[in-house]
Amino acid sequence: YRPFFRELDLSTLAVLTFMPTTTSSEPSLEEEFAEPKFRPPELLFLLRDLQAKLDKSLISVGKKRGIPGKTNPLSTVGFSNMCLLSPDKVVEKVSPYIKHIFTHLDEISSYFQRLVSLHDGVMDSADMFTAQSIIFSKCIKAGFQVVNTFFSWSGFQS
Repeated sequence: YRPFFRELDLSTLAVLTFMPTTTSSEPSLEEEFAEPKFRPPELLFLLRDLQAKLDKSLISVGKKRGIPGKTNPLSTVGFSNMCLLSPDKVVEKVSPYIKHIFTHLDEISSYFQRLVSLHDGVMDSADMFTAQSIIFSKCIKAGFQVVNTFFSWSGFQS
């Protein structure tokens, strides 16, 4: 679906600063319109998008780009704004949001800690494998991938 979506600018990461991710259950549509909250599916969408952007712009020098002449024509689709920024500028724009990403991951982590304490320390209770918990796990994974890619950038060494 990526070629059909409009590219999100890095300024959309400002959403991460407004409020932490809520781990409460999904409300009805009327409740959501009355009092919207930042939920894990939205966080997951932003983190995956940021991960793709970081992979595209902070690619290390030693990473192979493929066979010359055999490039994928869709590899740059959805990154037109990112191609205009240098890796230094990308790091400069993303770095203020790293602490907010950790805040969201901490909120999700505390959800799992509450879940474990609710079940008397049982780590593999039935509640750990609900659809909501799986989305929370994907958020944590995507968040750590973003942070890993960000801090693995070779430009930090110079």
